[in-house]
Amino acid sequence: MDDLALLVVSCDKYSDLWDIFWILIEKYWNDCTLTKYLGTNYFNYAKNNVRTIQVGEDRSWAENVRKMLEQVQENYVVMMLEDFFIDRRIINEKIKILYDHMVIHGYDCLRLEPSPPPIKADNKNLRIGKLIPGSPYYVDTQPAIWKKSVLLELLVEGYSAWDFEIKNSEQSGNSKYTFYCTKDYILHHRNGVERGKYYKSTVEMLEKNNINVNYEERGIIDDSGIRRKLSLLKYRMEIFKETYRVYLKYQKSKL
Repeated sequence: MDDLALLVVSCDKYSDLWDIFWILIEKYWNDCTLTKYLGTNYFNYAKNNVRTIQVGEDRSWAENVRKMLEQVQENYVVMMLEDFFIDRRIINEKIKILYDHMVIHGYDCLRLEPSPPPIKADNKNLRIGKLIPGSPYYVDTQPAIWKKSVLLELLVEGYSAWDFEIKNSEQSGNSKYTFYCTKDYILHHRNGVERGKYYKSTVEMLEKNNINVNYEERGIIDDSGIRRKLSLLKYRMEIFKETYRVYLKYQKSKL
């Protein structure tokens, strides 16, 4: 996997999360052979064999990521955000098999978490399926292997991370790209923070991993309530319903 790198997109105001991220990578992906990059503004992170990419002053999220990618030597990247806290074992050989398959078949992106999942597994052995252009979150920031040149094309000047996902997905109806997604969690993570605060479930996970964090500085959001869980379930059902509608429309167009 010499042409594949791990790029963690971040900025200096989230520097307190970096140690957490890399501790969990070392624990759950300790045989990772990829070159590791961390994108920052001005800070340098000199730990865990990580190469820091400093982009300077904050512009838009997309422009920052573009500057990071321009300093990545490899042509493929696993892109992650700094608060994607890995909480399960990652099988390095599985990443290699999926990456090799992606390169051989010329995929532009292979998402490593089914969120949302593909409707159908086109490859039943690898359990991966094609994402249908125009479907919700056709483009998103979830952990994925990206062809760097394609990712650069989608980083529109001025786009926030939300724009990158929503606007690119809305405009993907006649997409020229080939995006696939696994039906299994290859890189399972917890979203660490929302609006700058830790999730309560994340706090519990970190404590189980003996990671000590000063939670008072950021505060905590309680995501354990039944109302929040029902709201999340409803949202996921709506996403699945829309994804299935687009899939049926796509299948009909092929007849």
